[in-house]
Amino acid sequence: MVKNGHKFEQFTSFLLKNNVPENEIPSFLEAVSGFLQFLEGQNESIYSFSYGKLISYADQLALKDPLAARHLIIGLWRYFPFLGLPHHMEELLDIAESASAMDTLYNRIGDWYGEVVRNEVFQNITIPPLGTHPETKPQVTKLVMKRLEDKIGKEKTI
Repeated sequence: MVKNGHKFEQFTSFLLKNNVPENEIPSFLEAVSGFLQFLEGQNESIYSFSYGKLISYADQLALKDPLAARHLIIGLWRYFPFLGLPHHMEELLDIAESASAMDTLYNRIGDWYGEVVRNEVFQNITIPPLGTHPETKPQVTKLVMKRLEDKIGKEKTI
């Protein structure tokens, strides 16, 4: 785990002061450390990395280990402000923006039209996990919306 020069002891104290459960902190530190190592391998740093590096890293992580990708996003959500790096939040927001949208749609279709309709609409669809590249989400959304429209009609879908 990358530690030297990255203020992980102070970050841990910061997390504890902000009521982050102590048992969750190691997974956030590990995820952030992995990203820091990735950046070092790219000759970049947490203070000035190119836009797209985080999206690319998170997408690859989400494919291998969705839980680790979730820890990365949550960890960086806290690490960037801790370091005073608000300019990196934009890329993080691009990743996290629609993370719960599909889950919400899944639940709402079930609540409004029943589990049978919901299951037919989402049949053989894998909801992209947090960390997935933002450009892959619209493809899934388009398929879900087309199926929903075919099932309940255009008016109700709108």
